[in-house]
Amino acid sequence: MAQMLPQVPKGHGGIFGITQSGKTYWALQAFNTWNYHSIFINWQWLPVNKHHKCYTLRDVISTCNNKGKAVFYPNDEEDVDKLLNYIYEVYRKKQYYPIVLFCDEADKYAQQTGLTNVITKGMRFGINTIVISQRPQMLQCRSVLDNLYYFVFFRHSPQFWSTLRERYKINITEDDITYLNNNPYSAIYFNYVEKQRL
Repeated sequence: MAQMLPQVPKGHGGIFGITQSGKTYWALQAFNTWNYHSIFINWQWLPVNKHHKCYTLRDVISTCNNKGKAVFYPNDEEDVDKLLNYIYEVYRKKQYYPIVLFCDEADKYAQQTGLTNVITKGMRFGINTIVISQRPQMLQCRSVLDNLYYFVFFRHSPQFWSTLRERYKINITEDDITYLNNNPYSAIYFNYVEKQRL
C-alpha cells in the first residue's frame, strides 16, 4: 500500500486510524520503501529491518549524522522529547539534508516541546514529520493537527469523522467511510487538493 505513495509528500502529515487498522504497518512500509533519510520512533516494538534498529539516543544521532535510516525504541516520552529537540536544534543551526520523522503513537508525547518544535518550526529547516495516532484529538493541544498538510486515514470511530469534518473541513464522505469500514487495512490519502483511495 505504501508503494501507492511512491515518494514522501511535501510537508508534515498525519496517519490516523483505530487499533489494528493498519496505520503503523503502513507507516513502516513507507519508511522501508521511501528512499529518504528518516527516523521511525517505534513504541510498539514491531519487527523491522534489523539493520535499522537503534536502542539509544546516541545510536540514533549517529545514524542521523550519516544520512541513514533508524528505528528508535524509546524508554519513555522524555527519550522522544530529547531526540526531537536535538534534531530541531541541529537542523536550526545548520541546514542539513532533509529528514522524515515518523512519530508513532504521537499522542503519548504531544505535550512535549520536541514534537511542537519539529511540527511548528521544523519544516523550514528540512524536517518533515509524520504523526501516527489513534487519538488525534490528543494532538490538538499543541497545534499539531493545524500544521499537517496531508493525511492518511484508516478505519476510525463515527465521532472522529464528525470532529474531522467540523473542525478541519475535510471532505470525507459517507461513501469514503463505508469504503474504509468494508475494506480492512484500506486507507484514504487526503491533502486538501486531492483525495485518493489506497
